[in-house]
Amino acid sequence: MAACRNCGNTISPQQAFCNHCGEKNNSGTPSRAVLNPRFTLSAPIKWVIAAVLVLAVGLFAAHTFLSNYYKPEKTVERFEKLVIGKDYDGLRKVLKLEGTNFNLSKDELKGFTAFLTKDHDFKKIVGELQQEAADINHDKRLDPITDDDDNQLFMLAEGPKKFFLYQQYYIKAYSFTVMAGSSLENTKVVYNGKSKILKKPDEELEIAKVLPGSLTLKAVYNGEYVNLEKETKVDFTKASNNVVLTRLELGGNYVTLYSNGDDADIYANGKKTRLKSGDSFGPVPTDGSVELYAVVNWNGAPIKSMVVKIDREGEVNLPFKEIADEQAKIEARERVMNALASYPGSTPKEQMHYFMDHFLSLSVAAYNNRDFSVVSSYIAPDGPENKEMNDYINVLAKKGITESFLGVEILDMQTTDKGFKVKTREEYDIYYADGTAKRKTFESNYTLVATEFGLQEYKLENTTTINETDIRDYDYGEGDY
Repeated sequence: MAACRNCGNTISPQQAFCNHCGEKNNSGTPSRAVLNPRFTLSAPIKWVIAAVLVLAVGLFAAHTFLSNYYKPEKTVERFEKLVIGKDYDGLRKVLKLEGTNFNLSKDELKGFTAFLTKDHDFKKIVGELQQEAADINHDKRLDPITDDDDNQLFMLAEGPKKFFLYQQYYIKAYSFTVMAGSSLENTKVVYNGKSKILKKPDEELEIAKVLPGSLTLKAVYNGEYVNLEKETKVDFTKASNNVVLTRLELGGNYVTLYSNGDDADIYANGKKTRLKSGDSFGPVPTDGSVELYAVVNWNGAPIKSMVVKIDREGEVNLPFKEIADEQAKIEARERVMNALASYPGSTPKEQMHYFMDHFLSLSVAAYNNRDFSVVSSYIAPDGPENKEMNDYINVLAKKGITESFLGVEILDMQTTDKGFKVKTREEYDIYYADGTAKRKTFESNYTLVATEFGLQEYKLENTTTINETDIRDYDYGEGDY
């Protein structure tokens, strides 16, 4: 028997451990268990080994995923889904801007996707990008994807490596240069809170570099007398070689000003201008927003013309009623005097005498022949004398009266806007059916009108007998027929 070296209790050689304290028995012949030891891992070691295995599997899976995720083909697929799904936040991340000076707001990206899907064959674009992705894998040279107007649209481009291992790719979008021109000088072009000035007419100025899609330019013209504004949407479908020109039509037209007031001052929307009659005015809108009138001194006091709203291009007349009335009177009297001057005579009175003598002679011939047509061309068709003379002829016919015209004297004549007021002294021999005859002298007042064919009687205003005598030794039937 042996003693335990730890506690001193008796222990047999066959015991592996002390029954009292558990100390290993190292005395005597080793047991079978000691002669054939069995290796066992502790629990912590087992957990470490398991973690390492899981990590290795995870790293392998992550590597496989990332290698696939960052392939150029996957970038194209994501781009296609973002455009079709209108995921503007995602689209902003996958695009690499090429020289644009915009931040790609939601509205800008919305217009960009519409440009791709509505104005172009987007499936064709995606197909060409996929071909580029395949070319990258074969180390082929890449060229930009263009449309039918030689506009560069996209190109696959390398980005920084992810985790220093995985090559990233972006969709490189090419910008379009927006040019603008205006027919008006000093036109301000406003866009997205910015502005530029087109100083010269028909000047073409670069406005911005943007992604094609949605951009509105506002043209502002502040003239000396009028202001013009108009918004114009840029039509990117008209671009060529990544340049699009937008003509800013402000809608202003030019008008020519006329007035019957010599040296009248022209006012635009109440503001005095330096314009005069005969000048050209513009550019000016023709929507009625601009009102013009003129002011001139007339008989020692200023008068104002009628107010005219500009609603069309061409001529604008600013007439003064007072001047127009006076001019109408002058023109009318000129027409009247021209009508009188068509008759023989060296003075207006002689010319009037010729007309009245001829008119009264034909009137007597019409009375005696009972035929109004003899004198009808001397009677105004719209005047009361037309009916009255016809009635007078009928009265003379019933009573069997005839007349003989002896002569006329012009006592007075006054010019009117339409003709003349004439006072005459006339002498007639009048023959009655009972064989008697009288010589009568009348004073009459006539209203005459001037026509393009000469003078016509409009009305016999009144007639007064101032002398009457019997004619002796009358031989019936010797009247003036």
